[in-house]
Amino acid sequence: VRLRPVAAGVCNCLRGSRVLLATAKPSVLQFSGLGQALEAFLERCTRAASPPLTYELNDEGAPLLDDLPTNITIALYRIVQEAINNTVRHAHASKIEVRIIQQEEYLQIIVEDDGLGLSKLPGRRTGGLNNIDTRASLLQAKFATATRENGSGTRLEITLPNSSITPRTTGPVNPCAPT
Repeated sequence: VRLRPVAAGVCNCLRGSRVLLATAKPSVLQFSGLGQALEAFLERCTRAASPPLTYELNDEGAPLLDDLPTNITIALYRIVQEAINNTVRHAHASKIEVRIIQQEEYLQIIVEDDGLGLSKLPGRRTGGLNNIDTRASLLQAKFATATRENGSGTRLEITLPNSSITPRTTGPVNPCAPT
């Protein structure tokens, strides 16, 4: 009975921590950019993975990624972070590949693994995939999952049209200034 206030306090602290973590900007994004932040995350996850997991990162969008608005950079990082975590936790994969592709019309991120693949239950998505879908929708990006072409593993694609990206400004914006 005397521990109830302590337990309630711990629960409040945990809730507060979760909110803080959900809104925090990973410092590696601030200093290194999206490509290097993803590589650092891949390195950490694959080093600790069991069974052993190797990774490959192909960053074809490097120069343009630095100009993305902060909110888009964070959302893309969180999306790929969730995809990598899903592979590490559930796929029993031996390899994961992340490709960042910048085209004239869109930015695309593809995450592929050679693991077990997605559940065969149609239309059923777990919490992690629902989180990715929600973040992609907020960005006005397309989100698709599929079994890889060779029949094993998972392919996840996020396609963000360039038309939904507002370039980052270099100075403070005056919302009252005439347009």
